[in-house]
Amino acid sequence: MDAGYRNASSVLACALLLGSCRVAGNLGPPQQIGAAFATEGPAQTAFRDASGGPVRWQSHSFVVDEAVAREPTALGEVTSLDDVRFSEKSAGTGLWRPQEFARITHPGVYFLQPYDLTKMPVLFVHGINGSPANFTYLVNRLDRTRFQPWVYSYPSGEQLGAIADHLNDTMDELQRRYRFGPFAVVAHSMGGLVSRGFILRRARVPGNDAIPLFISISTPWDGHSAAEIGSKYVPEVKVWRDLVPGSDYLKSLFAAPLPAQTRYYLLFTFNRKKGSFGTSGDHTVTVASQLSAPAQQEAVRLIGYDDTHSGVLRDAAVSSRLNQLLDDTFKRSSRPP
Repeated sequence: MDAGYRNASSVLACALLLGSCRVAGNLGPPQQIGAAFATEGPAQTAFRDASGGPVRWQSHSFVVDEAVAREPTALGEVTSLDDVRFSEKSAGTGLWRPQEFARITHPGVYFLQPYDLTKMPVLFVHGINGSPANFTYLVNRLDRTRFQPWVYSYPSGEQLGAIADHLNDTMDELQRRYRFGPFAVVAHSMGGLVSRGFILRRARVPGNDAIPLFISISTPWDGHSAAEIGSKYVPEVKVWRDLVPGSDYLKSLFAAPLPAQTRYYLLFTFNRKKGSFGTSGDHTVTVASQLSAPAQQEAVRLIGYDDTHSGVLRDAAVSSRLNQLLDDTFKRSSRPP
Protein backbone atom coordinates (compact mmCIF):
# COMPACT_ATOMS: atom_id res chain seq x y z
CA MET A 1 0.00 0.00 0.00
CA ASP A 2 1.58 3.33 -1.04
CA ALA A 3 1.68 6.48 1.09
CA GLY A 4 -1.03 8.21 -0.92
CA TYR A 5 -3.40 5.30 -0.44
CA ARG A 6 -2.69 5.21 3.30
CA ASN A 7 -3.21 8.95 3.65
CA ALA A 8 -6.51 8.88 1.76
CA SER A 9 -7.63 5.94 3.86
CA SER A 10 -6.79 7.80 7.07
CA VAL A 11 -8.64 10.92 5.95
CA LEU A 12 -11.73 8.95 5.06
CA ALA A 13 -11.62 6.81 8.17
CA CYS A 14 -11.70 10.00 10.25
CA ALA A 15 -14.31 11.69 8.08
CA LEU A 16 -16.71 8.78 7.84
CA LEU A 17 -16.21 6.85 11.06
CA LEU A 18 -19.68 6.24 12.44
CA GLY A 19 -19.14 5.09 15.97
CA SER A 20 -17.22 2.37 17.78
CA CYS A 21 -17.92 -1.26 18.57
CA ARG A 22 -17.39 -3.24 21.73
CA VAL A 23 -14.69 -5.84 21.57
CA ALA A 24 -14.88 -9.58 21.77
CA GLY A 25 -16.80 -12.23 23.51
CA ASN A 26 -17.38 -15.87 22.69
CA LEU A 27 -17.38 -16.88 19.06
CA GLY A 28 -20.24 -19.27 18.53
CA PRO A 29 -20.36 -21.73 15.63
CA PRO A 30 -22.25 -20.49 12.56
CA GLN A 31 -25.31 -22.37 11.38
CA GLN A 32 -24.66 -24.59 8.40
CA ILE A 33 -26.56 -22.35 5.99
CA GLY A 34 -24.77 -20.64 3.16
CA ALA A 35 -24.74 -17.76 0.74
CA ALA A 36 -23.03 -17.88 -2.63
CA PHE A 37 -22.01 -14.87 -4.67
CA ALA A 38 -21.36 -15.08 -8.40
CA THR A 39 -18.24 -13.63 -9.99
CA GLU A 40 -19.96 -12.21 -13.08
CA GLY A 41 -23.45 -10.83 -13.66
CA PRO A 42 -26.23 -11.10 -11.08
CA ALA A 43 -25.07 -12.83 -7.94
CA GLN A 44 -27.07 -15.31 -5.92
CA THR A 45 -27.68 -16.24 -2.32
CA ALA A 46 -27.99 -19.94 -1.58
CA PHE A 47 -29.99 -21.11 1.42
CA ARG A 48 -29.75 -24.65 2.72
CA ASP A 49 -32.04 -26.01 5.40
CA ALA A 50 -30.34 -26.91 8.66
CA SER A 51 -31.51 -30.50 8.04
CA GLY A 52 -29.22 -30.68 5.03
CA GLY A 53 -31.98 -30.36 2.45
CA PRO A 54 -31.51 -29.13 -1.11
CA VAL A 55 -30.03 -25.74 -1.87
CA ARG A 56 -32.40 -23.02 -3.10
CA TRP A 57 -31.13 -19.92 -4.87
CA GLN A 58 -32.14 -16.27 -4.99
CA SER A 59 -30.50 -13.78 -7.35
CA HIS A 60 -29.20 -10.34 -6.42
CA SER A 61 -26.45 -7.97 -7.49
CA PHE A 62 -23.71 -8.61 -4.90
CA VAL A 63 -20.79 -9.30 -7.30
CA VAL A 64 -17.55 -10.28 -5.58
CA ASP A 65 -14.48 -12.40 -6.27
CA GLU A 66 -14.48 -16.17 -6.59
CA ALA A 67 -12.66 -16.39 -3.24
CA VAL A 68 -15.83 -15.20 -1.49
CA ALA A 69 -18.12 -17.65 -3.25
CA ARG A 70 -20.19 -20.00 -1.11
CA GLU A 71 -19.66 -18.21 2.16
CA PRO A 72 -22.25 -18.68 4.91
CA THR A 73 -24.99 -16.17 5.59
CA ALA A 74 -26.28 -15.90 9.15
CA LEU A 75 -29.97 -16.77 9.34
CA GLY A 76 -31.11 -16.33 12.90
CA GLU A 77 -28.00 -17.61 14.64
CA VAL A 78 -28.38 -16.73 18.33
CA THR A 79 -25.49 -14.72 19.73
CA SER A 80 -24.76 -11.66 21.88
CA LEU A 81 -23.63 -8.14 21.06
CA ASP A 82 -20.19 -8.76 22.53
CA ASP A 83 -19.56 -11.46 19.91
CA VAL A 84 -16.05 -10.99 18.48
CA ARG A 85 -17.62 -10.82 15.01
CA PHE A 86 -19.16 -7.48 16.05
CA SER A 87 -15.86 -6.04 17.33
CA GLU A 88 -14.31 -2.77 16.18
CA LYS A 89 -11.62 -4.71 14.33
CA SER A 90 -14.22 -6.77 12.47
CA ALA A 91 -16.16 -3.62 11.56
CA GLY A 92 -13.00 -2.13 10.07
CA THR A 93 -12.44 -5.26 8.04
CA GLY A 94 -15.97 -4.94 6.68
CA LEU A 95 -15.21 -1.43 5.45
CA TRP A 96 -11.70 -1.81 4.04
CA ARG A 97 -11.66 -5.54 3.14
CA PRO A 98 -15.30 -6.61 2.65
CA GLN A 99 -14.42 -9.91 0.96
CA GLU A 100 -12.29 -10.96 3.91
CA PHE A 101 -15.17 -9.96 6.20
CA ALA A 102 -17.53 -12.25 4.27
CA ARG A 103 -15.10 -15.17 4.66
CA ILE A 104 -14.46 -14.89 8.38
CA THR A 105 -17.45 -13.07 9.87
CA HIS A 106 -20.49 -14.12 7.84
CA PRO A 107 -22.97 -11.34 7.04
CA GLY A 108 -26.62 -11.83 7.83
CA VAL A 109 -29.31 -11.42 10.45
CA TYR A 110 -28.50 -12.57 13.97
CA PHE A 111 -30.95 -13.14 16.83
CA LEU A 112 -30.07 -12.08 20.37
CA GLN A 113 -32.41 -14.67 21.87
CA PRO A 114 -34.12 -17.79 20.52
CA TYR A 115 -36.98 -16.92 18.18
CA ASP A 116 -40.20 -16.19 20.10
CA LEU A 117 -43.40 -16.11 18.04
CA THR A 118 -45.10 -14.03 20.75
CA LYS A 119 -42.69 -11.11 20.34
CA MET A 120 -42.37 -8.75 17.40
CA PRO A 121 -38.96 -8.45 15.76
CA VAL A 122 -37.09 -5.14 15.72
CA LEU A 123 -34.36 -5.21 13.08
CA PHE A 124 -31.33 -2.99 13.79
CA VAL A 125 -29.10 -1.96 10.86
CA HIS A 126 -25.73 -0.34 11.56
CA GLY A 127 -23.83 2.22 9.50
CA ILE A 128 -20.45 2.46 7.80
CA ASN A 129 -17.51 1.05 9.77
CA GLY A 130 -20.05 -0.07 12.33
CA SER A 131 -21.48 -3.29 13.70
CA PRO A 132 -24.51 -4.51 15.64
CA ALA A 133 -22.61 -3.73 18.85
CA ASN A 134 -23.22 -0.03 18.18
CA PHE A 135 -26.82 -0.64 19.30
CA THR A 136 -25.93 -2.14 22.69
CA TYR A 137 -27.40 0.73 24.72
CA LEU A 138 -30.68 0.81 22.77
CA VAL A 139 -31.05 -2.97 22.69
CA ASN A 140 -30.42 -3.29 26.44
CA ARG A 141 -33.26 -0.82 27.06
CA LEU A 142 -35.70 -2.31 24.58
CA ASP A 143 -38.96 -3.64 26.00
CA ARG A 144 -38.01 -7.32 25.74
CA THR A 145 -41.36 -8.46 27.10
CA ARG A 146 -42.94 -7.49 23.76
CA PHE A 147 -40.10 -7.18 21.25
CA GLN A 148 -37.16 -9.30 20.15
CA PRO A 149 -34.07 -7.54 18.73
CA TRP A 150 -32.56 -8.81 15.49
CA VAL A 151 -29.33 -7.31 14.11
CA TYR A 152 -28.03 -7.19 10.56
CA SER A 153 -24.26 -7.51 10.14
CA TYR A 154 -22.73 -6.71 6.77
CA PRO A 155 -19.48 -5.52 5.11
CA SER A 156 -20.00 -1.77 4.97
CA GLY A 157 -17.45 -1.23 2.20
CA GLU A 158 -19.60 -3.05 -0.36
CA GLN A 159 -22.04 -1.48 -2.83
CA LEU A 160 -25.19 -0.38 -1.03
CA GLY A 161 -27.50 -1.85 -3.66
CA ALA A 162 -25.83 -5.21 -3.16
CA ILE A 163 -26.21 -4.96 0.61
CA ALA A 164 -29.90 -4.02 0.31
CA ASP A 165 -30.39 -7.03 -1.98
CA HIS A 166 -28.66 -9.32 0.50
CA LEU A 167 -30.74 -8.05 3.41
CA ASN A 168 -33.90 -8.52 1.38
CA ASP A 169 -32.96 -12.10 0.46
CA THR A 170 -32.03 -12.87 4.06
CA MET A 171 -35.28 -11.53 5.50
CA ASP A 172 -37.27 -13.40 2.83
CA GLU A 173 -35.64 -16.64 3.91
CA LEU A 174 -36.23 -15.92 7.59
CA GLN A 175 -39.87 -15.17 6.75
CA ARG A 176 -40.17 -18.52 5.01
CA ARG A 177 -38.76 -20.33 8.02
CA TYR A 178 -40.44 -18.56 10.91
CA ARG A 179 -43.61 -17.08 9.35
CA PHE A 180 -43.29 -13.97 11.50
CA GLY A 181 -45.69 -11.07 11.08
CA PRO A 182 -45.04 -7.30 11.25
CA PHE A 183 -41.64 -6.01 12.30
CA ALA A 184 -39.87 -2.69 12.75
CA VAL A 185 -36.62 -1.41 11.26
CA VAL A 186 -34.26 0.87 13.21
CA ALA A 187 -31.23 2.13 11.30
CA HIS A 188 -28.25 4.31 12.15
CA SER A 189 -26.44 6.54 9.66
CA MET A 190 -25.66 4.71 6.40
CA GLY A 191 -27.80 1.87 7.70
CA GLY A 192 -30.77 4.08 6.85
CA LEU A 193 -29.70 4.06 3.20
CA VAL A 194 -29.43 0.27 3.28
CA SER A 195 -32.77 -0.06 5.06
CA ARG A 196 -34.77 2.14 2.72
CA GLY A 197 -33.36 0.19 -0.21
CA PHE A 198 -34.43 -3.03 1.53
CA ILE A 199 -37.92 -1.73 2.30
CA LEU A 200 -38.46 -0.67 -1.33
CA ARG A 201 -37.27 -4.05 -2.59
CA ARG A 202 -39.54 -5.88 -0.20
CA ALA A 203 -42.51 -3.77 -1.32
CA ARG A 204 -42.06 -4.84 -4.95
CA VAL A 205 -43.04 -8.43 -4.19
CA PRO A 206 -46.82 -9.00 -4.14
CA GLY A 207 -48.02 -10.53 -0.90
CA ASN A 208 -45.24 -9.16 1.30
CA ASP A 209 -46.58 -7.38 4.36
CA ALA A 210 -45.57 -3.74 4.66
CA ILE A 211 -43.17 -2.81 7.45
CA PRO A 212 -45.24 -0.71 9.89
CA LEU A 213 -42.37 1.26 11.44
CA PHE A 214 -39.10 2.59 10.03
CA ILE A 215 -36.84 4.79 12.15
CA SER A 216 -33.67 6.31 10.74
CA ILE A 217 -31.10 7.95 13.02
CA SER A 218 -28.55 10.45 11.65
CA THR A 219 -28.80 9.14 8.09
CA PRO A 220 -26.94 11.03 5.33
CA TRP A 221 -29.82 11.05 2.83
CA ASP A 222 -27.95 13.45 0.57
CA GLY A 223 -24.66 11.60 0.91
CA HIS A 224 -21.33 12.78 2.27
CA SER A 225 -18.85 15.09 0.55
CA ALA A 226 -15.86 13.12 1.88
CA ALA A 227 -17.00 10.16 -0.22
CA GLU A 228 -15.89 12.06 -3.31
CA ILE A 229 -12.32 11.86 -2.00
CA GLY A 230 -12.76 8.16 -1.36
CA SER A 231 -14.17 7.38 -4.79
CA LYS A 232 -11.12 9.09 -6.32
CA TYR A 233 -8.30 7.82 -4.14
CA VAL A 234 -9.67 4.55 -2.71
CA PRO A 235 -11.92 3.19 -5.47
CA GLU A 236 -11.46 -0.34 -4.13
CA VAL A 237 -13.92 0.59 -1.38
CA LYS A 238 -17.06 0.46 -3.48
CA VAL A 239 -19.37 2.19 -1.01
CA TRP A 240 -17.73 5.58 -1.58
CA ARG A 241 -19.37 5.83 -5.01
CA ASP A 242 -22.81 5.27 -3.49
CA LEU A 243 -22.23 7.92 -0.80
CA VAL A 244 -21.20 10.67 -3.23
CA PRO A 245 -23.98 13.32 -3.25
CA GLY A 246 -26.22 12.72 -6.25
CA SER A 247 -25.09 9.10 -6.79
CA ASP A 248 -27.33 6.70 -8.66
CA TYR A 249 -28.01 4.75 -5.48
CA LEU A 250 -29.09 7.83 -3.53
CA LYS A 251 -31.38 8.85 -6.38
CA SER A 252 -32.88 5.34 -6.52
CA LEU A 253 -33.96 5.57 -2.88
CA PHE A 254 -36.56 8.23 -3.73
CA ALA A 255 -37.54 6.99 -7.19
CA ALA A 256 -40.50 5.34 -5.43
CA PRO A 257 -42.24 6.25 -2.18
CA LEU A 258 -42.25 4.12 0.94
CA PRO A 259 -45.30 1.86 1.25
CA ALA A 260 -48.32 3.76 2.51
CA GLN A 261 -48.52 1.49 5.56
CA THR A 262 -44.96 2.32 6.65
CA ARG A 263 -44.73 5.06 9.26
CA TYR A 264 -41.34 6.69 8.91
CA TYR A 265 -39.71 8.75 11.67
CA LEU A 266 -36.60 10.80 10.85
CA LEU A 267 -34.31 11.32 13.84
CA PHE A 268 -31.47 13.77 13.19
CA THR A 269 -28.51 15.02 15.21
CA PHE A 270 -26.71 18.31 15.69
CA ASN A 271 -24.15 19.18 18.31
CA ARG A 272 -24.02 22.51 20.10
CA LYS A 273 -22.07 21.31 23.11
CA LYS A 274 -18.79 22.44 21.60
CA GLY A 275 -18.03 25.48 19.46
CA SER A 276 -17.52 24.70 15.78
CA PHE A 277 -17.06 26.41 12.46
CA GLY A 278 -18.47 25.57 9.04
CA THR A 279 -21.53 23.55 8.14
CA SER A 280 -23.87 22.53 10.95
CA GLY A 281 -23.79 18.86 11.79
CA ASP A 282 -23.08 16.20 14.38
CA HIS A 283 -19.29 16.06 13.82
CA THR A 284 -19.77 13.46 11.07
CA VAL A 285 -22.85 14.15 8.90
CA THR A 286 -24.27 17.57 8.08
CA VAL A 287 -27.75 18.51 9.21
CA ALA A 288 -28.52 19.40 5.58
CA SER A 289 -27.80 15.84 4.44
CA GLN A 290 -29.82 14.34 7.29
CA LEU A 291 -32.75 16.64 6.47
CA SER A 292 -32.88 16.00 2.74
CA ALA A 293 -36.16 17.38 1.40
CA PRO A 294 -37.45 14.08 -0.07
CA ALA A 295 -36.81 12.30 3.24
CA GLN A 296 -38.56 15.04 5.20
CA GLN A 297 -41.61 14.87 2.96
CA GLU A 298 -42.19 11.21 3.77
CA ALA A 299 -41.52 11.45 7.48
CA VAL A 300 -44.41 11.33 9.92
CA ARG A 301 -42.27 13.43 12.23
CA LEU A 302 -38.79 14.96 12.40
CA ILE A 303 -37.10 14.68 15.80
CA GLY A 304 -33.78 16.38 16.55
CA TYR A 305 -31.20 15.55 19.24
CA ASP A 306 -28.34 17.70 20.47
CA ASP A 307 -25.75 14.94 20.37
CA THR A 308 -22.88 13.58 18.29
CA HIS A 309 -23.21 11.11 15.47
CA SER A 310 -22.19 8.12 17.55
CA GLY A 311 -23.29 9.49 20.93
CA VAL A 312 -26.93 9.48 19.84
CA LEU A 313 -26.95 5.70 20.13
CA ARG A 314 -26.25 6.07 23.84
CA ASP A 315 -28.79 8.82 24.43
CA ALA A 316 -31.47 8.11 27.03
CA ALA A 317 -33.98 10.33 25.20
CA VAL A 318 -33.49 8.33 21.99
CA SER A 319 -34.00 5.07 23.87
CA SER A 320 -37.19 6.40 25.42
CA ARG A 321 -38.44 7.63 22.05
CA LEU A 322 -37.71 4.29 20.40
CA ASN A 323 -39.76 2.39 22.97
CA GLN A 324 -42.57 4.95 22.69
CA LEU A 325 -42.72 4.66 18.89
CA LEU A 326 -42.71 0.87 19.09
CA ASP A 327 -45.47 0.95 21.67
CA ASP A 328 -47.57 3.44 19.68
CA THR A 329 -47.18 1.52 16.43
CA PHE A 330 -47.88 -1.93 17.78
CA LYS A 331 -50.18 -1.10 20.70
CA ARG A 332 -53.17 -2.84 19.12
CA SER A 333 -51.47 -6.22 19.26
CA SER A 334 -49.45 -7.84 22.01
CA ARG A 335 -48.12 -10.47 19.61
CA PRO A 336 -47.58 -10.91 15.88
CA PRO A 337 -50.66 -12.16 14.00
